[in-house]
Amino acid sequence: MKLYSLRRATFLSLILPLLLSLVLVAGSGLLSARSAIAVLRDHEMEQEAVFLQMLSVHEAAEGERLGVVRSTESFGLRALQAHGAGFRIWAGRMVMTSAGTLPAPGAAPPPPGFADLDDGTTRWRRYALGGGAEPLTVEIVEPAAVRMALAWRMARALVVPMLVLVLAVAVIATLRLTAAIRPIADLSHELDRRDSGDLQPLAGGRIPREVAPLVAAINDLMGRLGRAIAREREFADNAAHELRTPLAALKARAQATRQALGGDPAAQRSLAELDAAVDRTTGVIEQLLLLSRIDSQADGAAARRFAPVDLSRLAADVAREIAPAALAKGLDLAAEITPGLVLDGNADSLAILIRNLLDNAVRYTPPGGQVTIALDPGASGGAELRVADTGPGMSADQIARAFERFTRFDPDQPGSGLGLSIAKQVVAQHGGTIALTSPDEGGLVCTVRL
Repeated sequence: MKLYSLRRATFLSLILPLLLSLVLVAGSGLLSARSAIAVLRDHEMEQEAVFLQMLSVHEAAEGERLGVVRSTESFGLRALQAHGAGFRIWAGRMVMTSAGTLPAPGAAPPPPGFADLDDGTTRWRRYALGGGAEPLTVEIVEPAAVRMALAWRMARALVVPMLVLVLAVAVIATLRLTAAIRPIADLSHELDRRDSGDLQPLAGGRIPREVAPLVAAINDLMGRLGRAIAREREFADNAAHELRTPLAALKARAQATRQALGGDPAAQRSLAELDAAVDRTTGVIEQLLLLSRIDSQADGAAARRFAPVDLSRLAADVAREIAPAALAKGLDLAAEITPGLVLDGNADSLAILIRNLLDNAVRYTPPGGQVTIALDPGASGGAELRVADTGPGMSADQIARAFERFTRFDPDQPGSGLGLSIAKQVVAQHGGTIALTSPDEGGLVCTVRL
């Protein structure tokens, strides 16, 4: 499955055309500004040249020497020099006066009109005006960089507002996309918070019309899965119930046959094995019924059926139930239960949890060993239940597989291989954790935190 970001794709589809438009407008604006500024500056240079020529002719008519023409400040030409431009006034082949930034003069006045110059370091735009009562030539020169700077200034005046507009669109688009995608994120969080057995339809809130078909399809799928699982559970439940009666009849028949064949040792052994097989099969069926019942409770409504449970009293009651089997095997059953521990849960399921753990410990602990059940307050609230035994323990590989259904490591021991699987299901139903550890000194410790 190839993933992509809907938010990024939509954002780029909005912003990239705007940025491309901005570049095109900036380029077009710069070219238009250069053309307009070239026309305007050429016109200003013509006006400045005419003005200087008039002043020069006036000075000559009054008998002033051209070499001592008053400074440009008195002519009001500071604006000309402020642009980085300059001028020269020629009388014949002699430069009579000059001001501002200028390239090196030639041997003779330049020809009239406009021209572009390049002295190797700077590019210039020049205008020359000649004629009049005196053989005067006025030369106006300005760097080409002045025109480009003015063009960039005009382009910035056009681009900056557009850039602000693009940023505003980006912010608004981000906020709107986040708001539009939030319902999808809320649905994802709702699914993440559910456990595996919660197949209730997605409620959702305000859902976009484009997402509604997806939500409807998910709800339909959950409904079909729920019906399929219910049928499987009903089948397993019915099958287990139907098998209990013939198995009970088979066990009764086997016991009657053992009494009838009391003098045949071979027949007695065979019937004893049959009796044990019937007991094991009956145990598997009982555990399957138990597992089916716990699975049926492991849905979103299970928490609503929880009620306060006195876990201390429940653990003590189960320990008393297991005590006869432990004493019959010669085991020391110790109970270290803190009184008054109450938590919300399902009392029947919690009793099954404690019973399975104690039953496993008693079954796998050799005669003369010890089984201990301890119940304490949890470090962060709740309760911590520990069942420890002095049996053979488990390897790391066995601990990793211990909670799988129908896992049995000692075929000589009675059991169905479902006890720990059922315990894990009950712990998960209550939102807790269960772990197995095998101490160095031997035995096995099962720790449940609720």
